[in-house]
Amino acid sequence: MPTSIPNDVVSEILSWAPVKSACRFQCASRGWRELISDPAFVAAHKARTEPQLLIVANSFHGVASGGRRRRRDLRLLDTDGSVVREVKSAGDLWTIISGPRGPVCATRVGRVLNVIDLATGDVLVTSTEMGDSGGAFCTLGIGYAAPSGKCKVVRLMTTFSHGHQPEHTCELLALEDGARGWRRMQSPPIADYFGLHKNSMVTIDGMLYFLYSLSPPRVGGDYVLRLDLETEQWMRSIKAPKMRSTMPRMVELNGTLCMVHSEGRRTKNACTTIWLLSDLAKGTWVKAYVIPMPHAVDLVIALRMMRHGGKLMCYCLHNDRASPTLQVYDSLNGICTQLPDLPGNNLSDVGFCNLHLECYIRST
Repeated sequence: MPTSIPNDVVSEILSWAPVKSACRFQCASRGWRELISDPAFVAAHKARTEPQLLIVANSFHGVASGGRRRRRDLRLLDTDGSVVREVKSAGDLWTIISGPRGPVCATRVGRVLNVIDLATGDVLVTSTEMGDSGGAFCTLGIGYAAPSGKCKVVRLMTTFSHGHQPEHTCELLALEDGARGWRRMQSPPIADYFGLHKNSMVTIDGMLYFLYSLSPPRVGGDYVLRLDLETEQWMRSIKAPKMRSTMPRMVELNGTLCMVHSEGRRTKNACTTIWLLSDLAKGTWVKAYVIPMPHAVDLVIALRMMRHGGKLMCYCLHNDRASPTLQVYDSLNGICTQLPDLPGNNLSDVGFCNLHLECYIRST
């Protein structure tokens, strides 16, 4: 390290650098590399800076007979649209979760399920026992149990039979068990079932959440199923906030369960409402943001509450352009600021993950 600047001052300055910059600074000198790799520095950096937001998306290569797409790769892109990592032939993106060892995702290629470490690109486990759904509706969730830290994949299946109530089954695959196979577990406590919402599975602190609707839709309302991944027991469901949207979306926002719904789509009064679960025991929701949106916006996903200023970063999909956008909403002045457009040809089956410096240090 340069002798003109005390080491503790260098450490203090670098601990505020963005994740991408801190990774690059490792190449400056051997001293900086040792400093940035030190666990104490990694902990300080994590407490002070925003994690790197990465977009996880499928990209397609080649066309098979009949016009079907031949291969689905998995790409990680930064917010500038640059490709950070690519996993070849990963399959269809299903869901993404964060955990004690970084984010992982589940993908599927026909009967094959892959669980992929997004920090390294490594496939952690492959299961060839997905099988045919036989006309059943299948939903996957994945998460880390607490406090054991075991990673588990949960498969919910609903079979509809004419003239009969739908049948719900639940199976679990534990990665730490060597993925020896799916095992049957307690079925979810669902009554008057209408449907599970696609892409609305969230894991927070060892609890796996599924968003589902009662029947009939809009009348019965929406509820959140809760599965304790440690005990593998279903907990009491909680009522979702009353939403007018036919396609609400549930996400994790800075460690809090968040519900997003749009009103008045394609009208001059269109807006997106963000609800936060403020009290899990009481099932209390707080309306945190009401964001005016242009009528051309079809989809809004809340990504992150910024550390400074209470601003909210959102992903927006537009019906009048090929490229989605990232927007930052400032609740103090009610203004949305648009970041550079993202590449539209890479963003099918989109997900998002946060990578802290420790994920890169671990993988180097």
